[in-house]
Amino acid sequence: MPANLGLVHSVDLSLPKLPAGLEGLRIAHLTDLHVARPHARHRRLISRLANHRIDLIVLTGDYMNRPGTESPALTVLKRLFDRVQPRVGAFGVFGNHETDQFQQEAQALPVRWLNNRAVRLNDLPLEIAGLHSDRAAQPDSIALLTHKAATVARAAGAQDSGVRGRDANADIRNLTPQITNHKPEVRGAKSAITNQNTHFLRLLLSHAHDVLPTAADLGFDLVFAGHTHGGQCRLPFGRAVINASDYPLRLSAGVMRHRNTLCVVSRGLGENAIPVRLFCPRQVPLCTLRRGPMPGQFTNAIENIQPW
Repeated sequence: MPANLGLVHSVDLSLPKLPAGLEGLRIAHLTDLHVARPHARHRRLISRLANHRIDLIVLTGDYMNRPGTESPALTVLKRLFDRVQPRVGAFGVFGNHETDQFQQEAQALPVRWLNNRAVRLNDLPLEIAGLHSDRAAQPDSIALLTHKAATVARAAGAQDSGVRGRDANADIRNLTPQITNHKPEVRGAKSAITNQNTHFLRLLLSHAHDVLPTAADLGFDLVFAGHTHGGQCRLPFGRAVINASDYPLRLSAGVMRHRNTLCVVSRGLGENAIPVRLFCPRQVPLCTLRRGPMPGQFTNAIENIQPW
């Protein structure tokens, strides 16, 4: 079992090309709430998050549990953002549980929803792209997700490194990064980022982590994902039995590395199918960015360098 079993799980992420203006940036990752009704655990979650300094919140899908639970899920998210106000802002994508109604009503939340779009913050060397999860498709289809990831990533200005064989029909001509008007107030942040030679940290938000190989091909530095619930119900000593993914069970949750890209896969906060978690606690990774050597080794395999 992972040593850090607290709901808010502090994680240091070391990146060799981290821009100086992002040193110490704290990112809270929320995913897979699966809200069926407001619950005491949601109040505890909000209370605990409110006690932490958070610069950026990223959300990676499955906030509601099933059709008909749109309202309670939106209520929980609204209460959260009433108490927790990240300095840089909140960015998110939808999962495979969000209905059209939820997606429409969620526009009123203080979240920048990235539906196959990329944005570049005007005061920080940071680009964020979001991959939309199609409810009408199989959410674990690598072909579908890598196609969309390549589309979004190229829109954010990534170099094409031989991925055209998997993405031959992608129409990316009209997808370009948008410059947000938000002016974050982060310690150490340099204002008015206008130098075209500035290195931007490139984040990808995806409900599922199947996109990691394509994200690495396209030069993303960091991916945030959920969907697996970490297995939700595990055997003693933390071994997952299923993970709703095309990947091996050892890749159910943790900090993973493929080539020069890190991927944070959270255990999430809710349950699906059965309302039970076993040997798999709920989790909000609170990631602090550091400049330094990337953990693990450069490899064409996907390695879980920090399982949890």
